[in-house]
Order: sequence, then C-alpha cells, then structure tokens
Amino acid sequence: MMRRKLRGRQPKPRWLGLTGGMASGKSLTAKLLRRLGMRVHDSDAAARRLSATIALPAIAQLCPEAVLPIPVNPEAPPEVTPTQARLDRGRLAAAVVRDPTLLPALERLLHPLIAVDRAAWARRWPQHRQRWLVMEVPLLLETGMDRQCQRVMTMVASSHLRQRRAGRRGGMDAARWQKLVSRQASDGKRQRGSDFLLPSGLGKAVTFRQLRRALIQLNRKK
Repeated sequence: MMRRKLRGRQPKPRWLGLTGGMASGKSLTAKLLRRLGMRVHDSDAAARRLSATIALPAIAQLCPEAVLPIPVNPEAPPEVTPTQARLDRGRLAAAVVRDPTLLPALERLLHPLIAVDRAAWARRWPQHRQRWLVMEVPLLLETGMDRQCQRVMTMVASSHLRQRRAGRRGGMDAARWQKLVSRQASDGKRQRGSDFLLPSGLGKAVTFRQLRRALIQLNRKK
C-alpha cells in the first residue's frame, strides 16, 4: 500500500533557468518552450507589471520625473480632478543613463518583488505532472538566481548581432546599450555556469530543433 502511494505522488518541479545577454534570443526561446508545453515565468514581464503597479510609489521617490499624473476625468476643473499615476518608461530609461546609481536602486527594489511574484506563480501549477518549470531571467548569473536552478540554459549570439537587434528597439541608443552590457556577465562566465548553450541567429527552425534536443537531454538528467 505504501509503495502504491509513493508511486502516485507527483515529483516536485525543478527550475530550468533561461538566460543570455541582451537581445540574445531569450524571448523567442521562451515562446518555443511554451509551444513545447513548458511553463515559463518571464522576469522582465513581471518587472514591467510590478513597476506599473505596486512598485510605482517607490519608483516615484527614486525618479519623480518618470512618474506622470493621469487625470481620471480630463473634462473636470483642474482643482477637483482626481489623478492617477503612470510610469513613463522612456523618461526612466533616460534617467538610468544619466544617473549611475539609479539602475542598482531599481534592481534592489524590483528583484525581491519579482521573486515573490515567481513563487506565487509556481504555486499555481502543483497539479501538473510537469517536472520542470522555467524562469526566464536576463541577469540570472549576475544576481545569483542560478543557485535556485537545477539546470541553466543560455542563449548565445555575437555582440554585433545582439547590438543590431537591440538597436531596433525604441529608446536603445549606443550609450544605453554600453551601460546595460557593462553590467552583464561575460560570455565566458555564462558558458561556465550553463548546462546548455543554444546558439541564436541561425533561424527559428534551427533554434527549435536545438531546443528540442536540449530538452531531451534535460529529461534524461537526474
């Protein structure tokens, strides 16, 4: 009877960390993982959501210029118009480039909130017979989050390709690129801290095939 109960227990999910340099293909790989049935917690998406909600008052103290009022009823007289606030991400990005202390302060604010969000997200899936959950974290090694992962998967792309991809994003000029890249781990450190390296830039179909092979190996590992 006891053996039958033990066999019926669902294994505790393990964490696969998904990381890589800026614009290395993490978002595409996360989409492919979801297509393959994996559940992915997106730290960047969580940061955007949290910074626009519960973290907004603290961000207003760190960078007042980036938090703008929104009139609830624009047609009402100014003296009686209640307001809400919104985060202007363009202004925040510009302030980060100007002030070297702002980005670390934002990370100290947001990282604990993202960790709480991730833990709450993970508790939603205990009923699934899925051995692995994925945390997509750009600064996985830099923040020590890799210690919470049983395996780490890193996307690899040349610096030239990543900078070209990032340049297509709004607000990503050369100064901001250099500032953000300087705070990331080197390619060598990522490779030493990874169990799987997936080259990016060879096409979506190639990435998909490489990812499927990596997942086969992942599920063979104990």
